[in-house]
Amino acid sequence: MRLVSSTSPTMLAIIMAVLLLVTLPDYAGADPSYTVAQGDTAAFPSDSNPQAIDPGWYILSKNGQYVASDGNHYPVGGNGWYVNSCDGANIIVTAPPNAPIDTGYYVHSRAGSNTRTTAAYFAVTAPSNLLPQGGTATFPGNPNVEYGDLRSGWDIQSSTGAFVAADYAPNGWRVTAPDNGATMTVSAPSNAQAGNGYYVEIYAPTLAHSSTAAANFAVTAPASSYLYVSYLGGTTVDMVDPVTFKIVKTISGINASNGTYGIAESVDGTKVYTGRGTLYALDSLSGNVLASVSVPVYGLSLAVSPDGKRVYGANGYGGYAVYDASSLSVLHSQVSTYGDIDIGQTLIAVSPDNTLFAVCNFYGSGVSIYRTNDYTLVANVPVPSALGCVFSKDSHSLFVTEYSYSKVAVISTGTGAVTKVLPVGVGPEDIAISTDGGKVFVVNDNNSFLSVIDTATLTVTNSGTTGYGGDSIAYSVDGQHLYTAVSGLLLEIDPITLQITRQLAVNGTVEGLTTAVPH
Repeated sequence: MRLVSSTSPTMLAIIMAVLLLVTLPDYAGADPSYTVAQGDTAAFPSDSNPQAIDPGWYILSKNGQYVASDGNHYPVGGNGWYVNSCDGANIIVTAPPNAPIDTGYYVHSRAGSNTRTTAAYFAVTAPSNLLPQGGTATFPGNPNVEYGDLRSGWDIQSSTGAFVAADYAPNGWRVTAPDNGATMTVSAPSNAQAGNGYYVEIYAPTLAHSSTAAANFAVTAPASSYLYVSYLGGTTVDMVDPVTFKIVKTISGINASNGTYGIAESVDGTKVYTGRGTLYALDSLSGNVLASVSVPVYGLSLAVSPDGKRVYGANGYGGYAVYDASSLSVLHSQVSTYGDIDIGQTLIAVSPDNTLFAVCNFYGSGVSIYRTNDYTLVANVPVPSALGCVFSKDSHSLFVTEYSYSKVAVISTGTGAVTKVLPVGVGPEDIAISTDGGKVFVVNDNNSFLSVIDTATLTVTNSGTTGYGGDSIAYSVDGQHLYTAVSGLLLEIDPITLQITRQLAVNGTVEGLTTAVPH
C-alpha cells in the first residue's frame, strides 16, 4: 500500500467542482443580460463588489461546467479568456476569438478573502467586424501599436489559432495601420474562407516584438453575393458562392411539410424570403432563420417592394397576400377559391416606382394589376396561361410569359392593354430583367433556348441554346452572369453569348433563384 501525502490534481478538481457547484446561481430559463463578442472585451456589473478579482476567477457554462480559470485555483487555465476588475464595480471579461458562440456563461470568483461573487449572466456573440471576401475593412486597432505602414510583424490567425497569413506569406491578405495603430485596415483575398473567428496579431518592433491582437472579425460573402436556391417540394435552401460556384451552406428544416418554392431578396440584400405554407425571413449572410409566419395564401411566389417594406406572395390562381417585411404580419390578402400550383417563379411582381403590383393567374383570367397604396384593382388583362411577369425599369410596361403559347405579352400599365406579343421558345416559364433595364431574359421550359428581348424596340434580339430546358432564371446584380436551372442542375450563363460557363449539381428541382448583396 502506498500512502498519498498530498491531493492529486484530479482529486483537487473534483473537490473544487463539488464545492462550487453547491452554490451555483440558478439561471434556469433566464436570458443573458449581457454579451461579449468573440475576441472582444465587455464590462458586466457584478452581484457584489469584486475588488481584486485577478487572480481567483472562473468562467462556467450554464450547467456549471468549467470553461476557463486563472489557472491557480483550478487546473484549467485561461484558454484565451481573461477577467479583471479595474474599477471595483464591474467585472471585465475578455473572450478569445475562438470562444463558442452560445448563451449561458457567467463569472465566478474568489476575490479578496475568498469571498465569492458572480458576474451577470452573459452570451458570447459573433464578431461585429465584417470583412467581405475580396474586400477591405478597417477595424479598431490597438493603441499600443505605433507602426504606421505595417509591412512586417503581422499575422492573421483563425479561431483555432491556425495561421492564415503573415507578412512573409500573405496569401493574398494585407494588413496596414494607417493611423499608427488606432485602426487596422485588412484586405482579404477573394478566396478567403467565409466564417467567424479571424483575428490579427501584431509583432510590433516598437514593442520589442511583444504581440498584441487587433479586433477580430468575420469574413462574409463576396461582393458579388450569395446565390440562393429553393426547390420544388424541397425542405432546404442552398447558398451558393458565385466565386467558387459551390454550395457553401444548406439551410434545413424550412417548412418540411410544404417545401420552399419561391424565393426573393430584400432591397438592401440583408434578408432572403422563402416558403410555401409558411413564409420565412433568412439572414442573407448566415442563412439563419430570423422569423416565420403561416401564410393565408398557400404556395408562394415572392416579390419584395422597392422600398423594402413589404413582401408580396402569390399562389398562381389569383390569390395573393402582402406582408410587413420586418414583422411578417399580414397587411392584406385575397384568397382564391383554388389551391395552388407547384410553381415558384415570378407569378407576382412589384413595379420599380412602387405604385403597382401584378399577379398572374395561370389557369384563370390572365394578369391582375393592383395599386400598392390601397390594393385597388386597376386592370384584369386577358393573357392566356400567364406564368411569369416582370415590370420594365420605368414601370410603364409589364412583360408576361404565355407558357402554353410560347409567347411573351407586353402590357401597358397606363392603359392595361396588350401592346405587343412576341414569339419566344417553347414553354416560356420564368423571366428576369437586366440591371440597366435594357434587356428581358426568358427561360423556356420545353426546349433548350433562352430568349432575349430588347426593351426599347420590343423585339427578340437573341436566342441561345443551353442544352437544357429551364425552370427559373436570375440576373446577377453586377450584370456579369445569368443563372438558370433545370431539374438538378444550376447553370451559370454569359448574358451576351448565352453560353454556359459553369454548372453545378444541386439538391433537387430548382423552383426559385435569387441573389442577395448585403450593403
